[in-house]
Amino acid sequence: YPLCALAVSDERPVELTHAYDNAGIFWERMQKEVVRFLNENPLAVLWFDIEVTGGKDKLSRDQFERAMDRIPDFTNKMFNPTFWPDHNEWPTLRELITAGQRIIVVIDQGTIAQEYEKFTVLKRSHVTAENMWAVTDKNSCDERHGYNSEKINISGKKWSRLFTMNHFGTLGNAVQAPNDNNWDGLFERILFCTKKAGIGSYPNFLAVDFVTVGDVQEIAEVLTDGGFIFYEGNGATQNIVCGIGAGTSRIVKGGEKGCENDEARSVRMFNVPANTRLQVFDSPDGSLSDDFNILRTTRKIEDESIHSFEQDLNTNSFSSIFLRNNGLDGKVSLFKVTANVGQGDTTPLIVFYEGNGARQNIVCTLSHSRGESLNFKNSGDCDNDEARSVKLIEVPADSEIKVYDNPDGSTRDDYTVIKVLSDIPGGYIVHSFERSYSDSYVTVQFHRHNGLDGKVSRAIYSFGAH
Repeated sequence: YPLCALAVSDERPVELTHAYDNAGIFWERMQKEVVRFLNENPLAVLWFDIEVTGGKDKLSRDQFERAMDRIPDFTNKMFNPTFWPDHNEWPTLRELITAGQRIIVVIDQGTIAQEYEKFTVLKRSHVTAENMWAVTDKNSCDERHGYNSEKINISGKKWSRLFTMNHFGTLGNAVQAPNDNNWDGLFERILFCTKKAGIGSYPNFLAVDFVTVGDVQEIAEVLTDGGFIFYEGNGATQNIVCGIGAGTSRIVKGGEKGCENDEARSVRMFNVPANTRLQVFDSPDGSLSDDFNILRTTRKIEDESIHSFEQDLNTNSFSSIFLRNNGLDGKVSLFKVTANVGQGDTTPLIVFYEGNGARQNIVCTLSHSRGESLNFKNSGDCDNDEARSVKLIEVPADSEIKVYDNPDGSTRDDYTVIKVLSDIPGGYIVHSFERSYSDSYVTVQFHRHNGLDGKVSRAIYSFGAH
């Protein structure tokens, strides 16, 4: 959101300033830049926070109104709270866009903040909470106004007070900005300031210097859409590696967007929406033959952490499935986020392991949606005579997996048939191919000759509807 300051003298029109440095005529810049921007970006909504330089005697109500009357293409897009009599809360962005009220203006001077004939200006302290500026210490967040007052001060409105968080020094410092604007500096201070403000809201607006330096964009994205915050240590400890928003599907390679390669060991889920999937891979190419983890949320998660990527978890709000090869913590090289995963939007996986109980290294992973028949002796994907167990990931009901000692699939030698009875929501392990049993998820039928574990040479599989 742009910050504007206004100053005026008797002889000169209303000016845009920073302190007493002239930055142009107010109405001219609004017309040439802001109106043009809104016309070019029909889905944009802008919030202007105006401060009168030099105090209230420097700008009168009439002077301000005359300046605003010069820009009807600006004022006819301005927000008016009286337009929303039946709303119990601020209108959504979509509602503002539909109503054509895409500019919200607040100002520090109460004599200017009012409803005019053609537009409305809100008083800053009536609608926002704000901390003091010129401070970046993550253990400091003194009040400027509005702390511990959850509702706005507009007659007839019980809307939530918005939070403007200032995070910049007295003077802009490009050398210090990477430290001020990183996860460990800015994000940790956001958490501290949120508690200090006492209005039950994370910042709606971040005011920082050098917005393209450090992790500002990623932090704002996580605050807006929810997201995943990765840590160097297990249990969300040590330094933050990076954060990735959960609102948009994306792939981030190690070394991109601040996500250092081979560093992340745990993840914090911060306001992550339901039906979001996170996959992290040891392989920079996302190979399923090396370690990877699949995390999927089933409901919104406000703030929870996963201690390690090397574990299977199934809670009321998320599942985490680890596919082990030789270790994943501290070795993540690829991050993949999928937003709005549908009910049936799964990628079933069949993962063979060298050891019983899905231990030791991955032999191979099978995932063709139409199934296949694979001779391990002729395959470059699956090592012959290695598999001793299998892990089934999100495999639907009516799927079938057959494994054979004979590379041609002869039933004269050992073979095992696994039939999936009901959808497997997370991971399920068949600990050995040499045991017949049945439970609510699968039936396993082993046909013995002289042993099958560590001797698998062919697999035939097909997936049920998914």
